[in-house]
Amino acid sequence: MNRLDKKKLLSAGILGVLLVYAYIVRYVITLPGIIPDTFLRFSREMIHMGIAIVWLISIRRRVMQKSVRFYMLSVAFQLILWQYIRAAKYYFFYDTSICRYLWYAYYIPIILIPLYCFYIQEYIGKGDSYEKPKRMQLLYLPALFLIGLVFTNDVHRLVFGFPEGINDYNNYTYKICYFLVILWSISLGIYSLVMLLVKCRAPGNRWFQRTPLLVLGGALVVWLLYCLGILNMDFTTVSCFVIILLLESSIQSGLIRTNSKYGLLFGASTIEARITDEEFHPCYTSDTSEPVDESMMRLALSGSVNLENKRLRSAPISNGYVFWWDDVTDLNRYTKELEETGKELAHKNDLIKAELDLQEKSLRIAEKNRLYDRISREVNTQITEIEKLLCKESSSSDIRENLIKICIISAYIKRRSNLLLISEDTDDIPAKEMEFCMRESLDNLRLAGILCSLDSKCEGKVRTNCLVAVYDMVQQAFEQTLCGLNALFIKLRISGGNIFMRLQMDCSCEVCFPEKTEWAALGGRVTARKSDDILWVEFHLEKGEDRI
Repeated sequence: MNRLDKKKLLSAGILGVLLVYAYIVRYVITLPGIIPDTFLRFSREMIHMGIAIVWLISIRRRVMQKSVRFYMLSVAFQLILWQYIRAAKYYFFYDTSICRYLWYAYYIPIILIPLYCFYIQEYIGKGDSYEKPKRMQLLYLPALFLIGLVFTNDVHRLVFGFPEGINDYNNYTYKICYFLVILWSISLGIYSLVMLLVKCRAPGNRWFQRTPLLVLGGALVVWLLYCLGILNMDFTTVSCFVIILLLESSIQSGLIRTNSKYGLLFGASTIEARITDEEFHPCYTSDTSEPVDESMMRLALSGSVNLENKRLRSAPISNGYVFWWDDVTDLNRYTKELEETGKELAHKNDLIKAELDLQEKSLRIAEKNRLYDRISREVNTQITEIEKLLCKESSSSDIRENLIKICIISAYIKRRSNLLLISEDTDDIPAKEMEFCMRESLDNLRLAGILCSLDSKCEGKVRTNCLVAVYDMVQQAFEQTLCGLNALFIKLRISGGNIFMRLQMDCSCEVCFPEKTEWAALGGRVTARKSDDILWVEFHLEKGEDRI
């Protein structure tokens, strides 16, 4: 007999002792005094509820199918509720009305438990993803109706009659609706059990699989004798244990799938493994597993234990550990080959890395020089102009004017360089960049006391060369009108590759643009007109993306 069988036998023995104790306390032992007698009776109730709770915990651990487990746990919960209501009726309340309604509450589990059993059989033989038809939820309606009949019995007296009056509820008779409740419970119970037998596909002794049917037959006889007044018993306790016995016999006979008989499967596996308890005593051992010292198992808990071409590994499980051997013969051979290959590749990699670092450094320097040269070429005119302004000898008022002009040109150089750097990664840049360029130029124009305003709406992206070309033209307009410029208003619109900009200047100067410019080559046009001291300059580029 293995360790697991011994534990089952011990559990069965403890259960038997507790049930015998509960029987003796009810029918044999009575102690003088209210407190000792109440303690004995209450301990009996705790044993009954404790057994139901332990069974509930075992269901949660054993039953695999999610939906079946849910409804079996619901049954166990109803059994515990039934026991609790019974204990409350006898030990906590003495008012006649409260006790009567607690008695009526017995019929909540009596009505719902058969319904849950009906749902259990519906999921037998189905996959975990199966969902019962929505119409089956309608069965809750007659169940609730029957519960309502019981709880409203004081009004209609169709479930129980009280010949001696309602306050003497212990003296009662059965009425027509009581038999409806019993018919509901028995018919659903029998149907559920028969369908379990019909749907069973588990191999084994077919007579043993009919054990739940024998249990149900015996239970029906006992319940009939009780209803006829022939047999005196604790109806609630006996009914709870009969239901537990019915469902447990269905589990043990294979009608309901559980985590069972895995010991045989584990022993027949080709994996060298063993499962132990927390004290490292073996519970399951595969036939191919070799004995393992406890000290080695303890070492394996903190990391793998290597032994020539085998490796002992472990993992914690509920109430114990699992240990297994990995064959690492091929792994060791491959590891040795990889180590030798790795040494050769490491030397080659060092040489390749040094060569790549040198090439990368050279390319980085060349790229920087190329960018610097391009920026220098593009803004060479402006840089030369700044140098002239810095070297020019001027009066204090001219120096201020020169510094303002230097600031405006410097802002242009900065933004122009930024556009060039952005264009290195993409041909299209956000149109918002043009607004940033204008705002920075206007900030510097304000240093000269020029009143500036910008109305801008830039959306989407635009070709970089179009943006640079119009920016160059605008900068030329700023530089040509700076000496006589008093106020400046800019209206900027960029959308879908189209560019429109209008400069409205209050100045006494004229502007003159070269005929051959990058702006003209891109299909852009510029118009300038003057009225009194107001100069309008407009830049247009329609469907810039299509033209490029």
